[in-house]
Amino acid sequence: MKKYKSLFDSNYPITKPLLSIKIPFGGDIINDFKFPKQKDFYFSYKFSYKGVFQLEKSKENNSHSKISSFKDEYMLDGHHDEYEDFDETNEVFEGDFYIKFLYKIQLDNLSKSLNNKLEKFIENNGKESTFDEFFKSINENWIMPLHPEDSFQLLLKSLGLNENNFEIIYENIVTNLYGDIISWYQYSELFEEEFNILEEENLNKKLKKFKEVQSNFEVNNIENFFQEFYQLNKNNKKLSIDKFNEIAKKRNISPSIDLLKRYSDFESKKEYIKIYGSENIDNEDIDRFIRIRNLKNLSSYNKVDNSDDQFKIILAIIIFIIMILMVIFLLL
Repeated sequence: MKKYKSLFDSNYPITKPLLSIKIPFGGDIINDFKFPKQKDFYFSYKFSYKGVFQLEKSKENNSHSKISSFKDEYMLDGHHDEYEDFDETNEVFEGDFYIKFLYKIQLDNLSKSLNNKLEKFIENNGKESTFDEFFKSINENWIMPLHPEDSFQLLLKSLGLNENNFEIIYENIVTNLYGDIISWYQYSELFEEEFNILEEENLNKKLKKFKEVQSNFEVNNIENFFQEFYQLNKNNKKLSIDKFNEIAKKRNISPSIDLLKRYSDFESKKEYIKIYGSENIDNEDIDRFIRIRNLKNLSSYNKVDNSDDQFKIILAIIIFIIMILMVIFLLL
């Protein structure tokens, strides 16, 4: 069953970045870069936040069981989605998430205009300059727009081009790292802004990209599996190996314990053991460690437990030896 809606469910163009600018961490170095000779470009914006969120359920995910409760610690200092929008039948996640924008620009002279400006900028400032500095030389206010749309419009207008000749691909889409759509969120901080100019990939590259996306889905599927199993096992109640297999099969995941090998680096963090059983788990690594520990405990269900039989055999041997000694004592 597909549990959540995804950005990849829609037929959006598959793109690759030509350049990237990150705030406050700077951007790509210009070096020998030239804008390709084409009229179609994509401008994207991504705002990165830390907080708590819920993912938008898919149509197949129609469970009505209560699995979450709104907590005071969800009321973070930044943005607040309405309490009424909180879904008690949905899981709550903590970590990074993103608000995304994507626009398509179709202008015959855009590449030529940008390259002419870039050539003059390099003459005065050198190839070691960043694209952030380059765009500021075109319009110093481009990076502080009221809306992402205003940012590239300032650039286009400063280049003498039609700033209204663009297409909105999507705006204000909120996702997690894997592209799952977020339906409810609270954030404590905006820690990064990212601007990209992109181009659409050709068919061969699209196929390769599709495989990468497919791989990301598999990783996401495994993560969701861990989340679901942990929810069931969080109260230190050992679930049977049959239940473990049932959940894995539902997600088309091999129930092999080998799945845990990619998390082996967490095993060395012995301090996590002290936190085991805590009701205030807010660290992803600790959460993952606990899931591993629970699942590895379950691996013992795969083994035949002969401890009781061995004890009975040993006890019988001891009784037999005592009886022989008693007989020998009586004969004496």
